[in-house]
Amino acid sequence: MRQYRRLLSQIAEECSISRGTLEPEASWKARIIYTACGRMMYAALWDGDAEQDYCVSIEHVRARTCGAYSSYMGLYPEMGSVFLDDSTVFFDEIYELYLSAGLFYHRSRKVRPAVRREACAGDVRFLRGIPLGESVCVSGLGAYRVDTSSNDKPNDVIGMFQLDEDTLAARWLKWTEWADWHFLEDAVNPEYLRMEEPFSEGYWQKRPISDGRISLLRWDVTEYKRYALYRVEGKKLLISRTLPSWCVERGSYRSVAAACLYHYGCLPAIRYQCDDDIVYVKQGYLLPPAELSFLKLYSWPKAYQQGRQDFERICSYEVFCAIQFILGAQGYIFEEE
Repeated sequence: MRQYRRLLSQIAEECSISRGTLEPEASWKARIIYTACGRMMYAALWDGDAEQDYCVSIEHVRARTCGAYSSYMGLYPEMGSVFLDDSTVFFDEIYELYLSAGLFYHRSRKVRPAVRREACAGDVRFLRGIPLGESVCVSGLGAYRVDTSSNDKPNDVIGMFQLDEDTLAARWLKWTEWADWHFLEDAVNPEYLRMEEPFSEGYWQKRPISDGRISLLRWDVTEYKRYALYRVEGKKLLISRTLPSWCVERGSYRSVAAACLYHYGCLPAIRYQCDDDIVYVKQGYLLPPAELSFLKLYSWPKAYQQGRQDFERICSYEVFCAIQFILGAQGYIFEEE
């Protein structure tokens, strides 16, 4: 950490990136580099002309981010065994996360930073669109400040990151009350939501549950899938009307699936382990897209060479407490290991 005038230590101090008591130094260095490259991407968003709403090309943002990534790999060659060699893969992951979490606006191959917005939950003030000159703490890629005077308004954060406004219980009640049962006609390649462990074998199975519980199924229609609630009555399978595309596309079905599993007491807990100022988080069931993007924005991957790291993340302690507060209010269960 003393190399190059303590460069990584200075970044850690500026962004309040603390090392866990039991955390290996390589893990800490990787988290700092990940944040530094993410901050470089954010800085590139502000390179545009203020008169043009700071719009810059995606190619410009890519060049600055990939350049920073390559520079850090050159300065710290020992980290080559931790990160992927391909800077483009690294850029694409961060770019997708920034886009899904609403940190910039995108149009016609150009991007610009989102407008300033702040929202509090617990002791954390989440920040978006903050100019680079302002001092902030960073967990993963997300900027925040500790604010013990906040009024604990998770609804502000829900609106800021487009999280689900309903609890899991209310969500399931809404969909089941909406159900209008009829017999299933021919369906191509039907799959039924898995209701029991092991979920590591996939969230779908080939056979329906036949104990009368309401659950979720999907089937192929040309180039996409349709989703509907179903239940088995005797030897007949009944389905409700098809769920609208907005609540099932691009992984959004997990909102309905999580509500279903929660209703029947089958939703796995989010497990966590504290190590001083950081917290290791492991999802037992992948969060819906908006909640997942929020968690990923404010956390680091546990590993960097195994493709997308959605299930296991590392958060700063303050941010984890705020996320637990927000998701716990929805009904998600957290269990300390």
